[in-house]
Amino acid sequence: MISGSTIKTLINKKERYIETFYQLIYDNNKIREVVKVGIDITDKIGYQKELETILKTQEEFFSFIAHEFRTPLTVMSSTTQLINLLYKKDLPEKVQNYIDKINLSVLQQLRLVNNLLDITKAGSGYLNINLRNYDIVSMSRLITESVRSFATRKNINLEFKCDFNEKVIAIDDEKYERILLNLLSNALKFTKNGKKVIVKIGYECEFISIDVKDEGVGIPKEKQKVIFDRFAQVNNDLTRKSEGTGIGLCLVKLLVNAMVENRVN
Repeated sequence: MISGSTIKTLINKKERYIETFYQLIYDNNKIREVVKVGIDITDKIGYQKELETILKTQEEFFSFIAHEFRTPLTVMSSTTQLINLLYKKDLPEKVQNYIDKINLSVLQQLRLVNNLLDITKAGSGYLNINLRNYDIVSMSRLITESVRSFATRKNINLEFKCDFNEKVIAIDDEKYERILLNLLSNALKFTKNGKKVIVKIGYECEFISIDVKDEGVGIPKEKQKVIFDRFAQVNNDLTRKSEGTGIGLCLVKLLVNAMVENRVN
């Protein structure tokens, strides 16, 4: 059976979709007849269109809610930063600690909302990639340093390793920052106190490699294929305590694939 095409036609004045196939009939190794078979797939097409509409509505609603969350979070973040800038010296240490905790929580929620928005954009095909030339070494070092205070609070030894000083490559700096921050966030979140997290930049055969290695609980083999799915999580005591959302690694995969496809195109 050879697959043909899907045609739209009118049957009894109703629009129908017919999927065609061709069956070759041989006689002494020669084609004697060709039988054309048509299967009515109107219900299947209708179901697909209905499903696409539902998914599109869900994505639009998801995006709207994420935008609505981001606006007050941005205001809260700006306010706490302003208080720290103007009045930090006048505030008791206990109040300063409370403000730092508020600011950290707000930044975590902002990151979550931004991740949700990017996943929505990627799913809808609206994720724009802007490649520019950047030094991957200095960029990676700065991103790693940005989470050092969090590592210090957990008594985790955060290391950055690279055998060369500079390497300029074409990359979307904003997307790369999101990728590395999500990987670092996961590594620090699921690594116990007193352990180590290492970021290593390598260069071999014209390719740059970025490794984020931790001494956390690890991922069981049967879970390694699903951790990049949306909302997928490894179900253990540490993940429940860390209250992860299961979208960080999904976003990492989407962003990496988007940049790879952009370079190929």
